[in-house]
Amino acid sequence: MWQKLFSRFGRHKNPAVSGCDTSYSEPFSAKATAGNAPTEGLAGVSRGQQPPDPAADNSIPSLLVDRDPSLPDFVIVGAQKAGTNMLAFNLSRHPQVFMAGNMQNRRELHFFDIEQNWQRGEAWYRDHFRHPDKLQGEKTPKYMVTAASRKRMALVCPRARLIVSIRHPVDRAYSAWNFYNQNPQSRGKNPWSQLPFRESFRTYSDLRDRGLYADQLRHLLELYPRERVHIIVAERMRADPDGTYARLLGFLGLQPAPIALRSTHQRMYDEPMDPETRRELLELFAVPNRDLFDLLGQNIPEWDL
Repeated sequence: MWQKLFSRFGRHKNPAVSGCDTSYSEPFSAKATAGNAPTEGLAGVSRGQQPPDPAADNSIPSLLVDRDPSLPDFVIVGAQKAGTNMLAFNLSRHPQVFMAGNMQNRRELHFFDIEQNWQRGEAWYRDHFRHPDKLQGEKTPKYMVTAASRKRMALVCPRARLIVSIRHPVDRAYSAWNFYNQNPQSRGKNPWSQLPFRESFRTYSDLRDRGLYADQLRHLLELYPRERVHIIVAERMRADPDGTYARLLGFLGLQPAPIALRSTHQRMYDEPMDPETRRELLELFAVPNRDLFDLLGQNIPEWDL
């Protein structure tokens, strides 16, 4: 029965992002084609690109040139429970950045994924971005999950830069399940929030499909140029928050700045995941993860658990 959950999942090749033989410490890249811009590395720095020079005059972020000042310059699109709050909080504290929404309440706009918000129209969305003198952004991790959200985002914000954080899909799913079970305000919002984790994962696709990163990234890379997509591995961000933040600022063309928050919220679980359940889920995600590694052009050793 478990094997049927991912029976629809097949390995594909994306002609625009074929894998390259790279070591663990190197960034991955897209296959070089005529006219392609240099691709960002897994840590966000292009091959051959120098890190930002702190002494350089970066008083005007490079993304402020040739942009629509009433739309976000960047969007944190996911994944849920992969450190996106930490990323948004730190960027909100940068003097050159405005983050839409109240970061203390972790407000997310959900314009592209919630139909009611989408029906409010583009003017409603634009009204959240009123600081044209700064680099403007928003965070809604659900955008990465559905094809409809990704298409809508590309239609409205074709020049935005996207920030994607990915976490081991099994750990991500267990973290999400615990969040909805332990948070009184969130409990009951999802039909699986009051079921045992094993039953929830087997019954409801949302809990598992959010971890199928290859499908999501492949579609994003069909909609956006590779150099506009910055991919972060959450486990590496936890190990090296300062370096991760510095590379993110470089990707956005921002001045170097001290990081405000170095750790993600680490929720204490009532009990650890059942070892047998974990073993089975690792087997289920083995093929999707290999597809992701093929897309990236390298493995993620931190996921070899």
